[in-house]
Amino acid sequence: MNARVARSIERLDNIASELSLTITGGPDSTTKVGLELGDPPPMFERYVREFRSSVNRILHHAQEQSSLSPQEAREGQRTADLRKRLRWEYMIPLMRTGKALLRFAPGVEKALKVPHARSSHKEIVAAAEVMLKAVQPYRKILVSAGFSKTFLTEFRDLTKELKRIATTSSQRQAKFARVTDAMRKELATANETLRIIEGIILAPALRKPRLAKEWKALMKHPTRMGRPPARKQKLSPTALLAAGGNSPLRA
Repeated sequence: MNARVARSIERLDNIASELSLTITGGPDSTTKVGLELGDPPPMFERYVREFRSSVNRILHHAQEQSSLSPQEAREGQRTADLRKRLRWEYMIPLMRTGKALLRFAPGVEKALKVPHARSSHKEIVAAAEVMLKAVQPYRKILVSAGFSKTFLTEFRDLTKELKRIATTSSQRQAKFARVTDAMRKELATANETLRIIEGIILAPALRKPRLAKEWKALMKHPTRMGRPPARKQKLSPTALLAAGGNSPLRA
């Protein structure tokens, strides 16, 4: 979730909490908007409840989306290390040695190919499985050439582990996409309901300036955090000429 969406959700949650208090809070616990509004107009309570429910669903989707991120799913450095080990400790040594050792074996040279480091999990797994199948009958030759007796077993285990991650990663990505789409639709629904509530508020706000002021404050977007974007300095025509740029003074 990017910062803009996070700020939008935070704003909607704050508004929903404030509006909910205008219909559920007692005389001493109502909000500034509730105090200025007085008796709410017809339909106000219904749409506030709908809005609160919609925002609750958004918060649930946001939590789901966060739990499905690669960081939370623990698919970061551990997976990168596994891919690196598979290629450099098993696939590349086997390719470089096996082509010479098993030159006589049909189809082995073609099977001994290592995908690029930026290849997908599935591509690396597929290449590893082909390699394992091709060299398995020649295990004794590999051991006699210096490979450990457990080399192919370790190679197979790492391949299975990366395959498991590739499968769960695909499932996670598909669910992440579904949750993100559901949250996008719910955000649109919540904003539409908020526009209806604002329409209901407009009429009394025209007669009550303080209500209009409090409503405007409630609807205000949260301040963007971080350093403001740098402004480009406009050059004078003389400076443009000196820099060799276009200028209205140029013939």
